[in-house]
Amino acid sequence: MKHNWPWTRSNSVEGNWRPWELKRWWISVIFVIKIGLLITIIVLSVLSAKHNGFRRVSVHSFGNFLDVPVDSHILWGALPSFLISPLGLAFAGIIKAAADRQPYVELYKGRSAHRNARQTILLDYATYPSIFNWAFALSKQHFHISAGISTQLLASLLLAPLMSNLFQQNPTQTQSSIKLRAFNGLNISALTEATDLQPAFDISSAVNVYKAAPPVWMTPNSSFEPFYPNEGSVSGNVTFPTFAYFVDTDCESIARAEPNPTYGGSDVQGTGTNVISFMDRNCSISDLQWPVTSEKRIYSRTWWQSCGDSQDPQDRIGVFAGAYSPTSADSLDNLTIISCWPKYWNRSVALTMAFEDGGPGQLGDVTPQNTSRIQSTSLRTLHSYLPEYGLSSPSSDLDSDSFGNVVHAYAQRLAPESNIDNDAYLNSTGVMYSTLFAALVTTQLIEPLQPPLVGTGTLATTVTRLYVVLPIAYSLITLLAVMTVCTVVIFVYVERTNSILQEEPQGLLGRAMVLLQGDVMEFVERVRERHPTERKLLEYVKKHYTVRSSKCWYEGELGPSWGSIRLTDLEEDSNLRPSSWQRILAFFSLQRRHLRKGAH
Repeated sequence: MKHNWPWTRSNSVEGNWRPWELKRWWISVIFVIKIGLLITIIVLSVLSAKHNGFRRVSVHSFGNFLDVPVDSHILWGALPSFLISPLGLAFAGIIKAAADRQPYVELYKGRSAHRNARQTILLDYATYPSIFNWAFALSKQHFHISAGISTQLLASLLLAPLMSNLFQQNPTQTQSSIKLRAFNGLNISALTEATDLQPAFDISSAVNVYKAAPPVWMTPNSSFEPFYPNEGSVSGNVTFPTFAYFVDTDCESIARAEPNPTYGGSDVQGTGTNVISFMDRNCSISDLQWPVTSEKRIYSRTWWQSCGDSQDPQDRIGVFAGAYSPTSADSLDNLTIISCWPKYWNRSVALTMAFEDGGPGQLGDVTPQNTSRIQSTSLRTLHSYLPEYGLSSPSSDLDSDSFGNVVHAYAQRLAPESNIDNDAYLNSTGVMYSTLFAALVTTQLIEPLQPPLVGTGTLATTVTRLYVVLPIAYSLITLLAVMTVCTVVIFVYVERTNSILQEEPQGLLGRAMVLLQGDVMEFVERVRERHPTERKLLEYVKKHYTVRSSKCWYEGELGPSWGSIRLTDLEEDSNLRPSSWQRILAFFSLQRRHLRKGAH
């Protein structure tokens, strides 16, 4: 009968059995996948660094799974980790197959290689803890297996976590050019005595006293010429050049000693008149008159004085305030006079406006550029008209006009503990007039342009893009590169070495056929006969036999196509000192027995 034994004596690699994990096609597939993955990560890292992310993404929900919300984060979080797990398993299978094959490779090397029993018939990497396997392989000078096991250990710990955190979504701004049109512009000559100032007063009061948001194209102290995109559905931040209009109020408080008011006396109803004159920065203000009566407790009225000429107007506007006091010489306590020298400006700015579906939303950054003075006699109309814009409130104890009323309201907010506070009035007058002018421009002086102006701006849109986390990418590239190198080294080693196997030594029967007609079976029978009561013969052989000085190799017979495993110099030695590894294992075994006794 012809037997097909599971080994061969041939020096040719062809005909050697090897596990499918070590076959050329499988290692080639794994190699190509690793190289492709390395290239993909490198390319995505470069694209991510150059283009602020490599892909635009949108976050949407996929519903719930076991009451846990699931959204699109799973596509770049859990999914890459799940997809790379088979690669880690395949790499671990290659390392295990190489480790399982190694004893048969050592047996094939022959007697001249001086391999002992520990390197051949006792070699089994599966019996050692995986965390120490690499050191055990290193001690046997199996460097390819040591490197593979240590890399596989790192891969099992790091590969999936690194891959799950490789991609991260971040908001990113993209910029592009956009065409704009200005349909309205400033017409300062539209300011006349017929101009309705009430909307401007209402905005000033709402913005400063009640902290309301100013209208679109306006801040509390500036008004901007509006621009709109040609495309109606634009969404994002649009930055464009435009003009801002504002006033520098330059307000000062006139000391009480300087005005030198004179009181004209009172009639039977307690009515009199204060006449005030003073000098403010080379502008003479004379004979300002305010009636005072016992029926009004608080006075807050607007005044103006023309100064300069039409080429260089230097008008003053201000507020006169006080509290009625019958015991005072001028019938007023806390007399406060605020004088402002307004200067009007036109400033070119780069304005950022948030658009939503083509409509303006919220003003953003304002970058000032060139500034020029607005000098127009039309502004004198505002100065002269302001004190005349009355406020009818017969039931109130406040004697005021419209501007004086809003100034008093804001001064009360700044200093609520005092009816008339000089510092509060000084601050309130400047702030209120700045807002009043900005609101007047926005509501009354920005008029349609014919034809509209055409301009160019920059559209910045915020999108969510997927980034490669570079530190994690570098770590992952390093790990994959080491795994690839280990795969190549093992492949080269397998290709250049033979083993004694012709087919898979499957199960106990396959391993028994490897040992048949060799010295190993005889050695086992001899040990059992010598120590019939020993229950753990393998451990006994390791401890009391000359395992390290023994020789074990595969030897083929002449003629037939099979051979046998030879074993020499493996003898019992009662004086044999256990190895360091055996002493460590013995120590832990002893500790375990002590713990068991303590438990009982």
